[in-house]
Amino acid sequence: MFSAVNEKASAAEAWRRLPSWYVAGTKDASIPRELQLTMAERANSTVSKVKVGHLAMVSEPKKVAKVVGTAASSTR
Repeated sequence: MFSAVNEKASAAEAWRRLPSWYVAGTKDASIPRELQLTMAERANSTVSKVKVGHLAMVSEPKKVAKVVGTAASSTR
């Protein structure tokens, strides 16, 4: 199910050279928190933890929109 997590990444992957942000749902029952944080760390993401399940954008749209706004204004 999570086989892609262990795949080697290509040096051409955009997340290696572009800034990224990650919203981690701390109550996510679909993707374990440690796996989320491992993926975010691998991409050198700025992490925001939100006390929600898997669909943070549905449960806490304002919090997710704030992260998106911060990301957008940080990359100009």
